[in-house]
Amino acid sequence: MKKGLFSLFFLFCACASAKIDIIQTGPWFPEKKKKSLEIFSDRNKIKKPFGAIAIIHSERYLCSDKNHKKHIDKAAEVAAKTGADALVYAVGEYAAELNPGIPPECYLSAMAVKYVDKEKGSENEKNKNSF
Repeated sequence: MKKGLFSLFFLFCACASAKIDIIQTGPWFPEKKKKSLEIFSDRNKIKKPFGAIAIIHSERYLCSDKNHKKHIDKAAEVAAKTGADALVYAVGEYAAELNPGIPPECYLSAMAVKYVDKEKGSENEKNKNSF
């Protein structure tokens, strides 16, 4: 009985909120609105040169479309605060066969990216070399 109640409590807590960790991998920029962020599920779909400015990772959560959307939305919110132009994400699933009888759990891994402006980059190189 206690084990069942504990499992029920755990499942309820796991659905309550999207918990996201962020690791800075590059400079952060002025915050942007989340609506301006482009969201991709495959980095090969990004057609502009870019650099990663943060890695975003979630805790495990119960696999469902609703929970995937909630975690992607939370990751986009965090990425927008770093000034990212886009978010690239992947959803992974922990092996359900390792825990028979327990619903499968997923996690979100994402990368906040900033587009690179080649013209500004070459201009910065000129300025850097002029000293």
